[in-house]
Amino acid sequence: MNPLESLSELFSQRGLGFITSITALSGGKNNRGFKVETDKKPYFVKQYFTSSFDTRRRGATEFGFLE
Repeated sequence: MNPLESLSELFSQRGLGFITSITALSGGKNNRGFKVETDKKPYFVKQYFTSSFDTRRRGATEFGFLE
């Protein structure tokens, strides 16, 4: 399954709407940000950098900071 199919499936499972467009946003260093438009509302989606040399769980670290 390609990333777009995975994202579409995730949005569908969560009831977030049908994806109508995805726009890559500029300015990221290690991660990539996207504006995802659906038939319900827009969302921001973040794709975290992965590397075999860096095993940190970046998403978990970022959300852990919020707790």
